[in-house]
Amino acid sequence: MVYADDTAPISRGPASSVAAKVMRDVGVSREKMQQAYTAAKKTVIAK
Repeated sequence: MVYADDTAPISRGPASSVAAKVMRDVGVSREKMQQAYTAAKKTVIAK
């Protein structure tokens, strides 16, 4: 799926929330998660 706007999630479902929980558990900061999300979103749109 490709989303062009900033509000649409890359994926819907348990996998994304589990990944977010794991990242929080290992100490990934909210800012880093946002940067990773933005970079991934740009990669998805570019394809």
